[in-house]
Amino acid sequence: MAFERSDLIDLRVPPGSVDAEPPLSALLYAARGILHPTLSFSHIPDLLDILSQVERSREFSREHAKWALLWQRFYETRPHPNIRVLQKSDKDVLRRLLNPERLNATRRIFIWIVEQVIRMVRSFVSY
Repeated sequence: MAFERSDLIDLRVPPGSVDAEPPLSALLYAARGILHPTLSFSHIPDLLDILSQVERSREFSREHAKWALLWQRFYETRPHPNIRVLQKSDKDVLRRLLNPERLNATRRIFIWIVEQVIRMVRSFVSY
């Protein structure tokens, strides 16, 4: 299968450069950035903010999944013509989300990441 350049690529990239291999220095720079990313000390508060937002989303999902299953049980026992109940596959997804082992594991992962960031900050401050 031959690679075809689009008109957009042709407008933005000099001809021939798409077919050329990138310089080794660019590949090494990209690999180093992946293997040893540079974290700016000033970005740590942003990182913690992002992590806390992810944790809030996890808690929000957990709470709503719990309520969805409660209402599901209610309407399964008291059918109403204007209310659709969840399909079995949807219920299974919510049950997996509420699995206590999974909930504990995801919470432990969040706490572990925050602890690692705190250790990293302490090591920066001690230098």
